[in-house]
Amino acid sequence: MPASPGFPLVSDTTALTTNAKLNECYLLNCDITQSNAGGSITIIGITVSGSSVTVTVALSRTGGYTGGINGELKLYGTADLGTAFAELDSATVTDADFSEGDTTTATLSGGTAKFFKAVIE
Repeated sequence: MPASPGFPLVSDTTALTTNAKLNECYLLNCDITQSNAGGSITIIGITVSGSSVTVTVALSRTGGYTGGINGELKLYGTADLGTAFAELDSATVTDADFSEGDTTTATLSGGTAKFFKAVIE
């Protein structure tokens, strides 16, 4: 199996103790050959101003990494809590947006929604 760009081929899987660890390392683009590879990406704030929604994201990684994250910031919203949330907008959050341990923001369109949730997928 060839290595994916930014995601090295691992012949020794002892460092991958669970599927969750593999998923975490893929999302964060960590070097999974490092025993301490991991980290977190956290949505730490949502601010609404009219139809603009600013989402603040924090990134922390250990064990080396090979570039930007493998994920996209998505904003979901609904006009009322009796209606299912629908995707409203999305943004790519790249490694260039972060200094390790810092935060970055993305301003997305909230349309006419009144309730929001943001996720990295």
